[in-house]
Amino acid sequence: MSTYDLAKFGGLSLSGGQIAIANATETAAIKAQIRDLHLRPSAAGNVAAVISADALLSGLLTTNPGAAINLTTPSAVAIVAADTCRGVGLGYRFAILNVGAFAATLVAGAGVAIVGSAGVASTTSAQFYLYESAIASGAEAVTIYRL
Repeated sequence: MSTYDLAKFGGLSLSGGQIAIANATETAAIKAQIRDLHLRPSAAGNVAAVISADALLSGLLTTNPGAAINLTTPSAVAIVAADTCRGVGLGYRFAILNVGAFAATLVAGAGVAIVGSAGVASTTSAQFYLYESAIASGAEAVTIYRL
């Protein structure tokens, strides 16, 4: 099995087809970038609901509401727990695609703040940026920015 030194690429090494990353901070940042490359569409639901943390972190939420609905984010605790790449200062983009005839509004769960318009008009989409500002147990905090 060959091993290749990829030090010039930020402490990466390749051995047996697996990439190892020397720095934990770099590991989280690289995983976040990789996750951003692979959107996994997830149904947000067509009725008012609390979105699961996994669905929120999937990158693309779809909805087809039959009436105006609220889509509540999971709590900051749930988001941080579901995020395998977690780290203060890390963030992720996600989008809500509303293919229905009625508006969907993103509503903040516990420990989550939303900055900017949270409404997604009918037959439109909206992009958001989720930022983990605190991940310590009992003090989790997330801010979601409308892009």
